[in-house]
Amino acid sequence: MKDLVATPVTFTLHDGKIQLIRVALKNTQNYSTKAKDYRIFIKELPRRVK
Repeated sequence: MKDLVATPVTFTLHDGKIQLIRVALKNTQNYSTKAKDYRIFIKELPRRVK
């Protein structure tokens, strides 16, 4: 993901809650008018056992 930046990078999502993830272009000056496609993969990790 060289062209994009996402925030937050990591987070904990509790039951019944939602999380907004913002994705933006890193450098808009080099942005062309040609459309680009991106795929965003989100991976769920199990909670750590204390």
